[in-house]
Amino acid sequence: MRLRKLIRSGEVSVTLVNPRGSVNDRSPLADVAGGTAGPRFVAASPGEVPQEVRVLTGQVTPTAHEARAAEFRPAQGPPRVILYDILVVTTGLSTGGPPILGLAEHTIGCKDGFETVHLRNHVLTQISAACTDDEQVRRRALTFVVVGGGFSGVRALAEMQVLAEEALTDHKTIDLTDLSWTLVEAGADLLPGPREILARRTADVRLGTRLTSAADGVAVLSDGTKLNAGTLVWAAGEPPSSHMAEGGLPVDHGGRLVTTEYLTVAGVADAFAAGEGAVVPDLTRPGEFVVPGARRVVRQARLLGRNLVAYGASGSGRTATPLGFDEVGTSPRVTAAMRAGARLTPSSAAVRRSTTRSPGPNRPLIRPSSTARRI
Repeated sequence: MRLRKLIRSGEVSVTLVNPRGSVNDRSPLADVAGGTAGPRFVAASPGEVPQEVRVLTGQVTPTAHEARAAEFRPAQGPPRVILYDILVVTTGLSTGGPPILGLAEHTIGCKDGFETVHLRNHVLTQISAACTDDEQVRRRALTFVVVGGGFSGVRALAEMQVLAEEALTDHKTIDLTDLSWTLVEAGADLLPGPREILARRTADVRLGTRLTSAADGVAVLSDGTKLNAGTLVWAAGEPPSSHMAEGGLPVDHGGRLVTTEYLTVAGVADAFAAGEGAVVPDLTRPGEFVVPGARRVVRQARLLGRNLVAYGASGSGRTATPLGFDEVGTSPRVTAAMRAGARLTPSSAAVRRSTTRSPGPNRPLIRPSSTARRI
């Protein structure tokens, strides 16, 4: 609310860059795949954006953060450079896969409503196709493989299992034990949230394993396993963009922006980041990072708005807030570090404020985002 007041008073100028004309909420995607929610819960118009905010549809890349410049590539028309004072990056992870043989032809994604509706229909079709006396066709139709052990992959697997279990009530020739479920995760372990979900389900979990080929619909894993899968789901996240590092912003080995507990980009002035594409330290678990679940990302958005106000309100006496237990959602204990807070010192070119005229379009506050409705 404080940030919105600054926008409406003309103290700051904000440009919102969204790659789509709509706002995608990925949290209900697994529910769409399971049939318990419709696509309309995923895509929505960014109606909550204040009318004073300039909204642009396209892609933006921070080409030279030292110069506070970003290249904007609109959905239509030639690219151009936008100048800014503060950069806020809230892009999520992309589920576009690497160049794996057969990946594009034989896998189903779960990054938007269209794919998840298709996934639901595909699961039901496979259950029906398994009603045959051809054992090879039957075994393939009842083999399900999900690549990606994050929240998206695990929730998609769980919802597909529920959907399949309900469908079996109409297919008496198929037993629940005939279905084969495999989860493939490249990491050495699952995050706490997905691990808790899987504890209530039955699946063959392959940790430290990658998909090496999907040719002809056969999932070939790095451990040598071959699974002739009728359903192969790709839910493995990819780094948001390699251009972040090229623009002078620090990233970890996975390509995510490294931030402080205040959601400022570590070691970089006038830059903030939050969401799946950011590595945020968890003060309740020293040395660990915040698990980027949907609810936690929403809490980060609220904190981001408060800290942007504290950062831009030079001399106002406002204090920035670290990501405490309210935002992390993992501990009821408030540590001394959370209580103390810290003052952020914006650079001289942080935010332009004017009491006589509205800021011009030359020095806006840039916020490239796929989840604009939450900020």
